[in-house]
Amino acid sequence: MDVTSRFVLDFARRFAASRERAAILDFGCGSGALVAAGRAQGLEIRGADIFYGGSHARAQAEASALWGTAIQPISDGRIP
Repeated sequence: MDVTSRFVLDFARRFAASRERAAILDFGCGSGALVAAGRAQGLEIRGADIFYGGSHARAQAEASALWGTAIQPISDGRIP
């Protein structure tokens, strides 16, 4: 995981720990690596992305167990 993603994940952990209940959205989640890492650490984190063509991110996200539940496509400008 790159340094920016590690920073965001650390921030999300600290944010969630300071609240009774916290839900986090990774807007533009791509393949969902950050979502998967956060959920593995017990965070209530979900991801959404437009999944533009020319990228393998959607295929990678669809291959994960999180597709359709914790990772969803943005359609018609709406986050599910």
